Amino acid sequence: MKAHALASMLLLLAAGCDGDARARGPISGEEVAAHVRVLAADSMGGRGAGTFGFARAAAYAVRTFREAGADPLIWPDAGAPTYLQRVPLTILGDDAAGALVVDDGSAPNTIPLDGEQVIVLVPGKLPGPVPPAAPVFVGYGIYDAVGGWDDYAGLDVRGRVVLAVEGPPEPAHVPGMPAAVRVRFRDPVAANNHKVGVAMVRGAAAVLVLAPPSGMDWKGFRSGRPRVLPAWTEPGLPVRDHTTPVLAIHPALADRLLARSGLELYRATTRYRPLTLTDVRLGLQLQARRTAVTSPNVIAVVPGNDPRRRSEYVLVSAHLDGLGTQDGRVFPGANDDASGSAVVLALARTLALRPPSRSVLLALFTAEEAGLLGSRWFAGHLPVPRSAIRANVNLEHLGHTSDRPCLVLAPATLRPAAIAAQHAAPDLALDIRDPADAPAIYASGDNQSLARIGVPALSFGCGGDELYHQPADRAERIAPETLRQAAAVAEAMVMTLAGGRE
Repeated sequence: MKAHALASMLLLLAAGCDGDARARGPISGEEVAAHVRVLAADSMGGRGAGTFGFARAAAYAVRTFREAGADPLIWPDAGAPTYLQRVPLTILGDDAAGALVVDDGSAPNTIPLDGEQVIVLVPGKLPGPVPPAAPVFVGYGIYDAVGGWDDYAGLDVRGRVVLAVEGPPEPAHVPGMPAAVRVRFRDPVAANNHKVGVAMVRGAAAVLVLAPPSGMDWKGFRSGRPRVLPAWTEPGLPVRDHTTPVLAIHPALADRLLARSGLELYRATTRYRPLTLTDVRLGLQLQARRTAVTSPNVIAVVPGNDPRRRSEYVLVSAHLDGLGTQDGRVFPGANDDASGSAVVLALARTLALRPPSRSVLLALFTAEEAGLLGSRWFAGHLPVPRSAIRANVNLEHLGHTSDRPCLVLAPATLRPAAIAAQHAAPDLALDIRDPADAPAIYASGDNQSLARIGVPALSFGCGGDELYHQPADRAERIAPETLRQAAAVAEAMVMTLAGGRE
């Protein structure tokens, strides 16, 4: 759908909202569960960023914020206050045509780009076919001049296909890599963007991403393939219109390509050594469709009740998007993250009814599943000065609990608020840790986008389960009592950070 059509439909759906929901009392589990049921309904189509279903979910959020009494904001690209911050995105079609050409003396030598063995992650803009040539294995594909590490040392990759292991470097495979370099690339998103960027700069014709030894679940890797790219450039994000395509290949195909090199990629004790694979020749033919859209962040504000502190803000956030509809199957995303979004919507009502001293920004981000794109755009286009945002409380996976306690990753400055919030729901066990104790989890949420620009950011989530990123993540599997307890904890955190009610 075109960007202007999505925007027009959003405004039509959001208009004409009547009623006043502010007369109700404290947040109940049923109130939050009702929001989850709406957001995770099949009619929302899984809320994929840039889709009609996401636009419907955003319109529902706008209506809920307005009825709650939360205010819209003024954005530079809007002529009047609005709840919608437009995020420019590029949608990749599912109909990539072409093949990976493999010449290694065995069959098949033409492998279709159909997701069985090869997944198109970023189609790039190839001027023509990539002619077969010896590919180059570059390990984790990291170049760090400060740390003295170069996976490309002595290798010429110009015009060749590069093979790079996905994700952050694991010590067992690169024991000689300095610890400081590993720390710099422990964020999976940053590590993957870096390796693609380095390959581009070195002149690679294409990048083949190898599923990591620690995560060889091809089905999960396939379902998580990005369908949305940023339509802007900034450090740490994939380059928008580069010509270099990026593809992922199945572990079995990776073994085939590396067989004659003697490099056993998936052995835990294997030390990666960059090398040119002289016994193999790889080429590529690829054409893909791109569509430009805008998909909004939905943002509201509850002004603080203390004139002296009203210009200071606490941001409470969740991501409104899900995985959408894939191969005809809806991924409702009830726990991930309709549950967090529903708590934000419920908080809008109770906060507007009795505002705290500081103002509270309520944010529902788009395109989190595509690499935190909505929150990255927000962090680069803030509605208030960055220094005015005193804290971020980000909510994920609040509808499911297991034997494990809910995890709160809080930097030192926010830890007291997390500890104080435990009293709000004594039956909900909290495991409060420093973000450095679980860097991969912390880096995977929208809180990371705020932390990158210096905002103290806290992540609160009760974890996923076997339904994570599955069509069975439905509203009926979510317990209202769990939602009530999680909402009580979230509200207590926000109120502590926002100075309480006078």
